[in-house]
Amino acid sequence: MSNESSYPLGFKIFVAIVIAIVALCIYQSDFSPSLIMVVSIVVAIIAIIIFFIYKLPLKVQGDTLEQIEDDAPNSNSIILVQNMSENEIIDAIESFNKMGEENDEGHKYYHPEIERNNNDYLLIFDRNINFISFCYWVNYFVYSDKSKRHNTDITGWYSVGWTKNNHPLSNNLLMLFIPESDQDFDNVYFVDRFNNCYKQEFREDMMIIQLNEPLIGFKDMPTIT
Repeated sequence: MSNESSYPLGFKIFVAIVIAIVALCIYQSDFSPSLIMVVSIVVAIIAIIIFFIYKLPLKVQGDTLEQIEDDAPNSNSIILVQNMSENEIIDAIESFNKMGEENDEGHKYYHPEIERNNNDYLLIFDRNINFISFCYWVNYFVYSDKSKRHNTDITGWYSVGWTKNNHPLSNNLLMLFIPESDQDFDNVYFVDRFNNCYKQEFREDMMIIQLNEPLIGFKDMPTIT
């Protein structure tokens, strides 16, 4: 994804300084060719290190948030479902649980409470659901209808408990979504209350990648009646 990595202003300034230093070394006849070569190699190594620091995606202290949580979520987790009927929601819940049973012998059934919220619905999960399972639920509802995608209709909120080593996501509220621009399908995105945006991948090592900019702004979790 193009917004996962870019060249920050600091990196550009550093490159400009490097070029200026090397040019100065070449211009000044007092410097020997061997000294110029040594300086150039050292500067090149530093530039490569900084390049990889900025270009490689941020892996947030562990493969998944599930692995770094010490406690259960601080509150119930919620999925806001828009533009779906209650029957469609019930069918999606049953289909997801059936799919989980077929693909995973250790699948844990969840039957979230369905609550009407004006013209929309809230799926309310208890504190027993972990972060990765909740991510799967958000992802499934976005793609639950074979005829269309529900990217703008599905929003989740997950309250993170205390985590190890003062993790930046510790004791935080996350808003989960999948943008319409996403073409990977095996992921969810989330933004915290400080508008820091992340991508939670499902494949490979389940990496959490921090994005440079939030794709959407954080919104407060709906109130449960």
